[in-house]
Amino acid sequence: MARLKKSIFMLLFALWCLPLSARAACLPVAEDSQITISDTESQALSQISFGRAQVFEALYNTSEFETGGCWATPVGNFDAQTLSVGVLQWNYGQNSLQPLMIKYRDSFASLETLNAELANLMPRYGAIAFSDDCLAIPFNQNCKDQILAAHIDGKLNPDIKSEYEALFNSLLMRQIQTSAFIEFLGGLKPKLNLLFGENPTQLQTKWGIDIAIQQGFIRYNDAQGVSQPAFLNPADAAAIRALYQGLDEEMKTKRMLSTIRWYSGLCGGIYQGVTTEICNYNIKNWCAVVVHGVTDEQFDLFELTYVRSRIAQGQSGRWQANAFSRRAKIVLNAGRVGSNALPLPRGVRKTRRCNSMLI
Repeated sequence: MARLKKSIFMLLFALWCLPLSARAACLPVAEDSQITISDTESQALSQISFGRAQVFEALYNTSEFETGGCWATPVGNFDAQTLSVGVLQWNYGQNSLQPLMIKYRDSFASLETLNAELANLMPRYGAIAFSDDCLAIPFNQNCKDQILAAHIDGKLNPDIKSEYEALFNSLLMRQIQTSAFIEFLGGLKPKLNLLFGENPTQLQTKWGIDIAIQQGFIRYNDAQGVSQPAFLNPADAAAIRALYQGLDEEMKTKRMLSTIRWYSGLCGGIYQGVTTEICNYNIKNWCAVVVHGVTDEQFDLFELTYVRSRIAQGQSGRWQANAFSRRAKIVLNAGRVGSNALPLPRGVRKTRRCNSMLI
């Protein structure tokens, strides 16, 4: 027994002595008292009904889809972005990663202190990651060639993957990611105001965050004929709301059930990025919530979700059911996307009313 304990101790000690990059793994996104939010950032967040708790909740919810709930999760060139990493999967291909890397570099008092930290976090690839070529905007071909050379069978090799993971798990880079996310949220305010007025609720903001991350924005021409980004064309939103203004609660329930039937039809098709198990889970749970009753805000967001999902055109519309399920899960506080499932809210009971819609 003594020999076994000694062997275990020696194994743990050996693992601890490995460079940090070799020990890099998923660090779950969670509230961290070491990460600060400035007064200026807090003021900006208050304009969209968000505070510190909501920021970390939104970071986690976003990371569930983008990184499996982790702060880093580097991935390679599967989507032609060369390398993506971090909660919002910032990447070189869209020039979204370089600003974070530059902020990290500029946080150090000298090149010597930066290099000392990189010797621990990124001993092999730090020089490439922070080279002028890899910090250039737009993306530099020389940097692209070097990172693609660090791929094996189309995926990042273990060393570069673990080093970028160690970097994005570090406290400094988690702080930078959080600040970048708050800046991203601030950019949503005009779009939220356009659709929901001056004081968007937390639910409306969460809905908007998820659309912006997965689907981005549509373009419409404002009163001056200038093209502007938005979650939905405001004229279309006004038309949708005008159509449901006269509906009573019974008819609203019927409309929502018809939309779930539409979702079921998508799920039953050949070319949709969903599974039968996930679809049936959603149909059962959403039906129960809808029959139980929803708020006016939930009904409005559900209808806007239906319309916005129908214009998801990626891969010839393959992700329409997925787009709808992501937002419906947020709006109804129930449902499943991937492995991330929410049970029925308290007080809501299952019903057989939608069993005929199951796949």
